Amino acid sequence: MASGVVLRGSGSGADGTVIEMTGYPHLAFSIAGTSTDALAGVSSTVTNAYISAGSMGLNVRDVSGFKAGDRIQIVHPVTPDWVRLMGMNTLVRRGKKETWILKDLKTERTIISINGNRLQLDVPLADSYDAKYLGPTGAIVVELKKLGILRKLA
Repeated sequence: MASGVVLRGSGSGADGTVIEMTGYPHLAFSIAGTSTDALAGVSSTVTNAYISAGSMGLNVRDVSGFKAGDRIQIVHPVTPDWVRLMGMNTLVRRGKKETWILKDLKTERTIISINGNRLQLDVPLADSYDAKYLGPTGAIVVELKKLGILRKLA
């Protein structure tokens, strides 16, 4: 079993990385598998009003129970306000309205250090987190317990 599959590219334009999708329905990547990771019960609310994409850390209400090396899941609520902000309420495919399902976005990271109530992460965050659009509960961080994992890149 291998882990840590990384697809990287650099630049744009004629000399940059090009991913060409051919055939129908133009599926570039399909990542599937099963995970036996489980939420470990330790959780805390994210307290930042705004976290930009690319950030390497976030602040939480309570760091007790977390430690460097812990794998965590960051749960980003998908609210109607966020869907509108992202313009995903007006999606159309082949002339038909697309519906964005209101389901939480979940991101896994590893804590590399803790400074006060700030969790420093191993990989930058791919999305921004704006508390104005995350509903009354906001984003949360939950510890993941490694029970075993099987992943397949198809």
